[in-house]
Amino acid sequence: MLSILETPGGGFWNTYSFDKYIIGLTATGPAQIMSKIDNFLHDGDSIALTIIGGNLIPNHAISLWGFDYESDDKGNITYTDVYVTDSDDNYIGLKRYGLNFYNNKYYLDNFIYNNSKNWYLGSAVALKKAPFSSAKQVPEPSLILLFCIGLFSIAGIKAGIKKK
Repeated sequence: MLSILETPGGGFWNTYSFDKYIIGLTATGPAQIMSKIDNFLHDGDSIALTIIGGNLIPNHAISLWGFDYESDDKGNITYTDVYVTDSDDNYIGLKRYGLNFYNNKYYLDNFIYNNSKNWYLGSAVALKKAPFSSAKQVPEPSLILLFCIGLFSIAGIKAGIKKK
């Protein structure tokens, strides 16, 4: 698959190695992709989907947040919808797209990107923090503010005691 950078920039974290901090688990094979996604989400992973549409190259990436399914009395699962966000659609919030399984692929109903239709799920990557990560914890701004207020309070109390 070919990928092209749509927005110039990047290099913001060039001192960090993506592979050192994140484990990517890839699901390929359009017929099995939804069952793999099901497993990824139940494991608490975040999901990036590669979708393929018509003759458009490059493919497109979207974030998957969940799905709907139906189950029959024998336990067979039919995946019916996905909930996604797309940073390129100028929409803030989740969008729900129906899934249709035909020609051994899961197609997204009514998904249009760059005037191209007939998009189907190509692959999914589950991202999780590597267990061996040496990523440093960054303190929250509110914690830093609270710490500074405490220091200034102590300094103010000491200054008040010295004046008496």
